[in-house]
Amino acid sequence: MNTNTTDFARLVSEFLTDYLPLQRNYSKNTILSYRDALKLLVVFISDEKGIRMTEFTMNAFDRQLILEFLEWLRSRGGSISTTNQRLAALKSFAEYAGCQQIEYLSPLQMVHNIKAKKAAGREIVFLSVEQIARLINFPDVNTATGLRHRTVMTVLYDSGCRVQELCDLRIRDVNTRSNPTIRLHGKGNKFRTVTISEKTATLIAEYISRQRSTALDDAPLIINRNHAKISRDGV
Repeated sequence: MNTNTTDFARLVSEFLTDYLPLQRNYSKNTILSYRDALKLLVVFISDEKGIRMTEFTMNAFDRQLILEFLEWLRSRGGSISTTNQRLAALKSFAEYAGCQQIEYLSPLQMVHNIKAKKAAGREIVFLSVEQIARLINFPDVNTATGLRHRTVMTVLYDSGCRVQELCDLRIRDVNTRSNPTIRLHGKGNKFRTVTISEKTATLIAEYISRQRSTALDDAPLIINRNHAKISRDGV
């Protein structure tokens, strides 16, 4: 093993590549969320605390560090719900790490005992039908980028799919013929088929014809400017 690899680095790697996907069978989206939380923690440790990651060990992963990290997230504009999601991921990691290295069990239990903040209820704001229509119809479909943008927004609106479900769509998942449908890969590794309108099907068919005509059926439906599968951030 590399002598520069700390117990923290090793446990993070095992947590994300073995424990969550193989032992717990967590979904890809959940693993990505947990990974993002740990990535932000690494940024906090490196940039805010000034600690090199080659020197950071589980001995320093304690309640005070996590409380400071959560406060840092809030200072950067993180909402209560988002911060609570990050905390839940770190609690799960602390529980795993405590089982792997029981010498740190006591301080890691203190991390697990951090309480999530309660978010105040808020009114849900939504766009009117007219506003949605203006938004979706704004991109110029005569350009490649505009056609892709309108296809993305139309599929999201018409199918009600999540952003990650849109990213995961393959060309084979779309039926643009009679009774058009799309097959979505959702949470819990479950699939569902939803009906889409004839207009949406026509738009998708045009997008495929103009931009994905040479792609294989198993290829991503929506791609970025580098011709790779689009990401959530890309959307």
